[in-house]
Amino acid sequence: MLLLLTLLLPFLAAASFLVMDRRTPSPLPRLIALFATGGSLAMLAVLTVIGAESGSPVSVFAEWMPELGLNFSLWLDGPALFFAWLVLGIGFLVFFYAGHYMDPEDAPWRFYGNMLLFMGAMLGVVISRNIVLMLLFWEMTSLTSFLLIGHWSFKKEAIKGAVRALLVTVTGGLCLLTGIGALVWIGRDLGLGAAALEWDGFWANKDVILAHPAAKAVLILMLLGAFTKSAQFPFHFWLPGAMEAPTPVSAYLHAATMVKAGIYLLGRMYPVFEGWELWLWIVAPVGLATMLVGGFMAVVAKDLKQLLAYSTVSQLGLLTSYYGFGYHAVGSEHPLPMDLLLIASHALFKGGLFMMVGILDHGLHTRDWTRMGGLRRTMPWTAALTIAGCYSMAGGPLTLGFVHKKLWEKGAYYAHAEHFEIFGVPGFLILAAVVSLFTVAYCLRMIVSPFFGEPRDKSIHPHEGSFGILLAPAILIGLSVAGGLFVPLLSGPIGAMVNEAYYSTKTGYTIAFYQLNDVDIKTWLSLFVLFVGGPLVFVASGAIDKAYQGLKSPTPFTRGYELIYDEALPAISAFTARVVQRPSLQRNATITLMVVVALAGAPLLIWRSLERPDWGALAEVPAFAYGAILLIVFGAGLVIKARSFLPRLLGASVAGLSVALVFVLYKAPDLALTQVLVELAILVMFLLLLKRLPNAFDEPRRPLGIATTAAVAVGGGLLVAALTYAGATSTAKNDPVLAGNPTHREFYLLNSKYPETKELFGNHGGGGTNVVNVILVDFRGLDTMGEAAVLAIAGLGVLALLTIGRDRVPRAVRKGKVLPKLSPHKPVPGLAAADDPFLKGFRLRERSPFIMRTMAPTVAFFLLGLAVVLFFSGHNKPGGGFIAGLLTAAAMIPFYLVVPRGDTERLRPRNAFPLLPLGILFAVGTPMAPMFLGHGFFRSGYVYVDLPLIGETEFASAALFDLGIYLIVVGTVLVILKSFGRGKE
Repeated sequence: MLLLLTLLLPFLAAASFLVMDRRTPSPLPRLIALFATGGSLAMLAVLTVIGAESGSPVSVFAEWMPELGLNFSLWLDGPALFFAWLVLGIGFLVFFYAGHYMDPEDAPWRFYGNMLLFMGAMLGVVISRNIVLMLLFWEMTSLTSFLLIGHWSFKKEAIKGAVRALLVTVTGGLCLLTGIGALVWIGRDLGLGAAALEWDGFWANKDVILAHPAAKAVLILMLLGAFTKSAQFPFHFWLPGAMEAPTPVSAYLHAATMVKAGIYLLGRMYPVFEGWELWLWIVAPVGLATMLVGGFMAVVAKDLKQLLAYSTVSQLGLLTSYYGFGYHAVGSEHPLPMDLLLIASHALFKGGLFMMVGILDHGLHTRDWTRMGGLRRTMPWTAALTIAGCYSMAGGPLTLGFVHKKLWEKGAYYAHAEHFEIFGVPGFLILAAVVSLFTVAYCLRMIVSPFFGEPRDKSIHPHEGSFGILLAPAILIGLSVAGGLFVPLLSGPIGAMVNEAYYSTKTGYTIAFYQLNDVDIKTWLSLFVLFVGGPLVFVASGAIDKAYQGLKSPTPFTRGYELIYDEALPAISAFTARVVQRPSLQRNATITLMVVVALAGAPLLIWRSLERPDWGALAEVPAFAYGAILLIVFGAGLVIKARSFLPRLLGASVAGLSVALVFVLYKAPDLALTQVLVELAILVMFLLLLKRLPNAFDEPRRPLGIATTAAVAVGGGLLVAALTYAGATSTAKNDPVLAGNPTHREFYLLNSKYPETKELFGNHGGGGTNVVNVILVDFRGLDTMGEAAVLAIAGLGVLALLTIGRDRVPRAVRKGKVLPKLSPHKPVPGLAAADDPFLKGFRLRERSPFIMRTMAPTVAFFLLGLAVVLFFSGHNKPGGGFIAGLLTAAAMIPFYLVVPRGDTERLRPRNAFPLLPLGILFAVGTPMAPMFLGHGFFRSGYVYVDLPLIGETEFASAALFDLGIYLIVVGTVLVILKSFGRGKE
């Protein structure tokens, strides 16, 4: 369980931010981040010792959905252990650096919270043994990186870069999902089951998987996922745009961790596909093309951070091409991918160099090297560390980067030597040498232009960084440089990680710093690139830049993205909007309902699934039901005939409340309670919303429009009636759960309280007599979880829409420390209160009557007490988390009715938003907990205890899941109420 705690600690630290006061002194979130990361590092050290002593990877296994072959399985094999140290070690240094770089007033809670979430997600990617579990964490890294790139939301370029990164990486994630789906199909087709979805099972069944016709689809789709995440050509363009993020984000996500996820995936795929020609001829060319494009763009970049961004693209191409070469030169029959040393080298010097650019930005307030010069005299420590980092990145002797480059060139030399030669020299080696010219050139650009010569801009007043801000990059760059001297010591541990991860044999290898008997064409070519060719490209970089700027499109490598996302999609959406959208609520609602009726009604007509109705049964309907139907018709007529909005709203409420009467008649008290409370909440929400909307509800009515609207409304009503009737008369509800066993209805009735069918289905009772509630929180809990997620997303969407345009610029920016103060948000014209005569009577006076102000707390406390009763009684009687949540939110309504308009911000809770993630935590954590006790996902448990004076009392684990639903409902309703109830902005 120590491995699980190592993974959960960053998430728990991020969750702790939700319950803390944001006004707490800003050093606290940084200290929490350092403590959580340090704790995970300490546990990882213990796990490393345990694994070394046992000789086998530390692992965690729990059944998730065994029927689908999905398991919650983690492990620390060689690569997982290596990447875990990389994620946590560099993360700790980045948090330390961020404390000196970030402004204390620049939303530290949001920054460190998102960074911790990303750290946990990245850690989950690398230690997941199950491929589907890895995919979940993979997508989480895309979402959290989006939040981090757009941290400075007042910068348009930051938002643009965040959206671009999200679109590209999520698109790649969908490709990866499809590839994993194809792998699942292969596993089922071949009878492999869950083995195909575990990394070690994937490798062990290599031969049978490759023989399947769908194996090529798996390869291509998974490669697309890896290429998009690691910014490979032609998906490289998102990474430079992401550099609008704060420098600590760039140093961590886009140099040391997130972009390595694609490289990590390639390493996991390599043992299966490396022998395929398709793999070799896709991966190596893509890597070399990426290296060439990234190197060229780095040479012509003016912004040092952009230079490093494109150099990162180039270096990622180097790592990718290494797998494409197919390493056959280790003196063994096995092609071992010695990639870990390359990845470590790149993460160290690139993470450190990004931090150094941040220090230059702090000291100069610019990253434009054309304005710099002579900084070695005023910033000597910065100059020394930057030069050392660039020297390692260029592959200078005596550094880890030198060994890094030697391994890569050796792989290029032996790749396809018998198929691809130029004048007797392996072609990939020549291509590798050509693209390496740009690596040396941009390293020289970063060294010479800022630190040598004379100052170019006299208005810049540089100052050296403090010891605290220099410490973290000094450690990373120092390890990158000094690591080259200790490569023989690293050979054994890294060799063990690589060999034991992929193969049963322990084929060792030795990385010698100098191999005097290996001075061949590779060595001479490398020295020529480093000391002759690269400097020549640097000298010619001015002419290269001038020619590049003369192009009609100065960004030809991003033109494809611009054509798709900036031109094609907006044009399509504009055309669609002109056709189907007008500034008319009636027209838009009509078109939407027409589409729904067509899509849902077509299957009913095609399959003719409706049984002939039994009209004689209408005589058995009680008169009370007809009265409810008449009320529904009356409410609908009021909606149609009323000329102003308030009567329409009241008519809709009458119709909805009348439906609750039907539920009561047919003994569905849970549905009736839910219907009443939902109608009440909606009514108050709309009344509060009317204060913010213009009086634009009346639209000109034309005969043709009225006829169309009526036809669509009737069609929608008939569709709902037909679907309801089809469900009520369907024979599927009488089908057995399994052949010869009880039907679904009988199964739920037998197992809601005690497991009466234990011999058939195992011990899986719900422990409650309210069958409806047991189904919602136990047997069909996954459906309820999905509905709760939709509800939370709806609340967040309302909150976002109502806060668009608010001034979210940090105080440091508003004070002029970072950027000039932005102009305040101007209200949209026409959002004044409506002049409807009905609404004038509804508007509250600035001072509500005494009786209302006196009764409001009493009513609220009564409703809260009733909510508590309904929550705890819901498992056996009408009630439950959803109903209790609605009732708790309804307890706030009296206060909204008595406070003066515009004072709703003063109502407590002032910020209901934390209830949403807290509820999601309970709703997701409760069904996952049984997995770690040896049970399946969503397995519930209950126990009966005899308490004094009370008697037999039930305690069910489903109550915690219900608590999550309760918190989500309360949070969503309160967020919407407080948003609607605000006064004029």
